[in-house]
Amino acid sequence: MESNMTDLEINKLCAEAMGYELNLDAPVHHDGTMWNPLRYDAQAMALEDWLIEHGAILTYGLSLGGNQRVMWFLPVGQDGGAWMWFIKDKQARRRAICLCVAKMQQNINLCE
Repeated sequence: MESNMTDLEINKLCAEAMGYELNLDAPVHHDGTMWNPLRYDAQAMALEDWLIEHGAILTYGLSLGGNQRVMWFLPVGQDGGAWMWFIKDKQARRRAICLCVAKMQQNINLCE
Protein backbone atom coordinates (compact mmCIF):
# COMPACT_ATOMS: atom_id res chain seq x y z
CA MET A 1 0.00 0.00 0.00
CA GLU A 2 1.39 3.35 -0.96
CA SER A 3 0.52 6.52 0.87
CA ASN A 4 0.30 10.09 -0.27
CA MET A 5 0.88 11.31 3.29
CA THR A 6 4.09 13.16 4.12
CA ASP A 7 6.37 11.88 6.86
CA LEU A 8 5.25 14.80 9.04
CA GLU A 9 1.58 13.88 8.57
CA ILE A 10 2.35 10.24 9.38
CA ASN A 11 4.25 11.24 12.55
CA LYS A 12 1.42 13.57 13.60
CA LEU A 13 -1.26 10.89 13.17
CA CYS A 14 0.89 8.37 15.03
CA ALA A 15 1.35 10.84 17.89
CA GLU A 16 -2.42 11.42 18.02
CA ALA A 17 -2.99 7.67 18.18
CA MET A 18 -0.66 7.43 21.17
CA GLY A 19 -2.40 10.36 22.85
CA TYR A 20 0.53 12.76 22.48
CA GLU A 21 0.21 16.38 21.48
CA LEU A 22 2.74 17.11 18.80
CA ASN A 23 4.04 20.59 18.11
CA LEU A 24 4.80 20.49 14.39
CA ASP A 25 7.50 23.16 14.77
CA ALA A 26 9.44 20.94 17.20
CA PRO A 27 8.10 17.37 17.20
CA VAL A 28 9.07 16.32 20.72
CA HIS A 29 7.83 13.19 22.47
CA HIS A 30 6.23 13.51 25.91
CA ASP A 31 9.49 12.45 27.61
CA GLY A 32 11.55 15.11 25.84
CA THR A 33 12.96 12.97 23.05
CA MET A 34 12.24 13.59 19.40
CA TRP A 35 9.04 11.89 18.20
CA ASN A 36 9.84 10.11 14.97
CA PRO A 37 8.68 6.48 14.88
CA LEU A 38 9.74 6.35 11.24
CA ARG A 39 13.30 6.53 12.58
CA TYR A 40 13.25 5.14 16.14
CA ASP A 41 12.66 1.42 16.66
CA ALA A 42 11.27 1.74 20.20
CA GLN A 43 8.61 4.22 19.11
CA ALA A 44 7.63 2.04 16.15
CA MET A 45 7.35 -1.00 18.43
CA ALA A 46 5.09 0.99 20.78
CA LEU A 47 2.91 1.74 17.75
CA GLU A 48 2.87 -1.95 16.82
CA ASP A 49 1.56 -2.64 20.34
CA TRP A 50 -1.09 0.05 19.77
CA LEU A 51 -2.21 -1.74 16.60
CA ILE A 52 -2.54 -5.05 18.43
CA GLU A 53 -4.37 -3.44 21.36
CA HIS A 54 -6.83 -1.87 18.90
CA GLY A 55 -7.63 -5.22 17.31
CA ALA A 56 -5.56 -5.02 14.15
CA ILE A 57 -4.13 -8.24 12.80
CA LEU A 58 -0.46 -8.19 11.81
CA THR A 59 1.17 -11.11 10.07
CA TYR A 60 4.74 -11.51 8.89
CA GLY A 61 5.88 -14.10 6.40
CA LEU A 62 7.51 -14.72 3.06
CA SER A 63 6.22 -13.76 -0.35
CA LEU A 64 4.73 -16.44 -2.56
CA GLY A 65 8.11 -17.15 -4.15
CA GLY A 66 9.71 -17.17 -0.70
CA ASN A 67 12.31 -14.59 -1.64
CA GLN A 68 10.98 -11.50 0.18
CA ARG A 69 9.73 -10.82 3.67
CA VAL A 70 6.19 -9.48 3.74
CA MET A 71 3.99 -7.78 6.33
CA TRP A 72 0.22 -8.13 6.00
CA PHE A 73 -2.05 -5.85 7.95
CA LEU A 74 -5.79 -6.23 8.42
CA PRO A 75 -7.21 -3.09 10.05
CA VAL A 76 -10.28 -3.19 12.23
CA GLY A 77 -13.52 -2.32 10.47
CA GLN A 78 -12.06 -2.08 6.99
CA ASP A 79 -13.97 -3.53 4.07
CA GLY A 80 -11.10 -3.20 1.63
CA GLY A 81 -9.22 -6.25 2.84
CA ALA A 82 -5.64 -6.48 3.95
CA TRP A 83 -2.77 -4.17 3.13
CA MET A 84 0.61 -5.64 2.27
CA TRP A 85 4.17 -4.32 2.34
CA PHE A 86 7.44 -5.88 1.31
CA ILE A 87 9.80 -5.54 4.25
CA LYS A 88 13.37 -5.39 3.04
CA ASP A 89 14.89 -3.81 6.16
CA LYS A 90 14.10 -2.24 9.54
CA GLN A 91 13.32 1.12 7.98
CA ALA A 92 10.66 -0.44 5.74
CA ARG A 93 9.16 -2.27 8.73
CA ARG A 94 8.95 0.95 10.78
CA ARG A 95 7.32 2.73 7.83
CA ALA A 96 4.76 -0.05 7.37
CA ILE A 97 3.83 0.05 11.07
CA CYS A 98 3.55 3.85 11.02
CA LEU A 99 1.41 3.83 7.89
CA CYS A 100 -0.93 1.28 9.47
CA VAL A 101 -1.36 3.42 12.58
CA ALA A 102 -1.71 6.64 10.57
CA LYS A 103 -4.40 5.12 8.35
CA MET A 104 -6.34 3.79 11.35
CA GLN A 105 -6.04 7.15 13.14
CA GLN A 106 -7.26 8.93 10.01
CA ASN A 107 -10.34 6.71 10.04
CA ILE A 108 -10.88 7.37 13.76
CA ASN A 109 -10.65 11.13 13.14
CA LEU A 110 -13.22 10.88 10.32
CA CYS A 111 -15.67 9.12 12.65
CA GLU A 112 -15.38 11.72 15.40
